[in-house]
Amino acid sequence: MIRLAVPGEEAELDAFLAGHSATSMFLRNNLAAHGLSGPPNPFRTTYWRWPETGPIRAVLGHAANGMLLPQATGAPEAIADFALALRGRTIVGAAGEAGQTDRLLRALRLPMAAVRRVNHEPLFRLDLARLPPAPVDAASLRRPLPGDATLLSGWFDAYLRETGLASGEPGPTAALVADRVRDAIAGPDTRLLVGPEGPLAMAALNARVARMVQVGGVFVPPPLRGRGLGREVTRALLAEMRAEGMSEAVLFANNEAAARAYRAIGFAQIGWYRIAFLRGPFRVGETT
Repeated sequence: MIRLAVPGEEAELDAFLAGHSATSMFLRNNLAAHGLSGPPNPFRTTYWRWPETGPIRAVLGHAANGMLLPQATGAPEAIADFALALRGRTIVGAAGEAGQTDRLLRALRLPMAAVRRVNHEPLFRLDLARLPPAPVDAASLRRPLPGDATLLSGWFDAYLRETGLASGEPGPTAALVADRVRDAIAGPDTRLLVGPEGPLAMAALNARVARMVQVGGVFVPPPLRGRGLGREVTRALLAEMRAEGMSEAVLFANNEAAARAYRAIGFAQIGWYRIAFLRGPFRVGETT
């Protein structure tokens, strides 16, 4: 059986998730940032532990924004209980290791029409001690400034559409872009690669726990692609993180060009990641 995790079990949850760190970054980041009883936040996550008693063998997260985050490596039998626990809850998608995320989506018996997009992405890892040095003519890296807001709006709009994170509907997409721009300027995790002509590329962290980071939001505007800028902005961001004491990085690639860029700076594929987006909020069990 399965049960909700309760305040006081944070350390036990994280200890389990740390054993599957490369595919648990969203789960661990949300737990570290919001705990099990924090104030309302889109990334505050409800956690279930499986089995109900004894050592944890699987964890399911349901973020307030509707995303499901499974971690059932080595315990595929937990997936059926995950689906039962979610009945009556509203979801918008799922993200996690490919095999178990696929099994969870099947167990939820979602109508085909409910699924908008499923990204099948290679998962990469890099020991930051092996990060290559900066090229001699490397561009500089900086945080976004308020004056970058208009530029970032265009970049995030393109990025969210290319990756499927945005539905394409004007209203929701504009709101999501505005949120991303605000967070990029106000938060600590986004960097711009800047040359004499201005900003060239963007990269960000979407999770950081202990000495491990997860890279996301790598974007190069189409006219500047093919120059190795995605590779360089990622390398520069990770060099900064290494200087701050981070030792390991993971990421997943949305396309083959991105995968080549990551391999070029030392990333090695360690598995597959699945990210599924629904057409809209879906209440689990409403058609079953």
